[in-house]
Amino acid sequence: MSSPRAPDWTDEEFDTLLSGAEWTAEDLAAWLPQRSAGAIEAVRAFVHAAHLNGSIVGLSRMMQNRLAARKGTLTCAVCRTRF
Repeated sequence: MSSPRAPDWTDEEFDTLLSGAEWTAEDLAAWLPQRSAGAIEAVRAFVHAAHLNGSIVGLSRMMQNRLAARKGTLTCAVCRTRF
């Protein structure tokens, strides 16, 4: 029997992930109770790929739109590059 699918990420959850590059995935999972550390790491990997102009297939349309529209500089949680 498979486990139920987690709900879609909300704008607020994704913004928390984007602004929390200094936090571990476990720290963020405590702040985002519907997200596992593994799910957070997966989304972080796709954000990393996005800032390197790589594959973004793992990011929802909402996530892609919020990344494109976000003002200011972000720090990549994977490589620590500011973009």
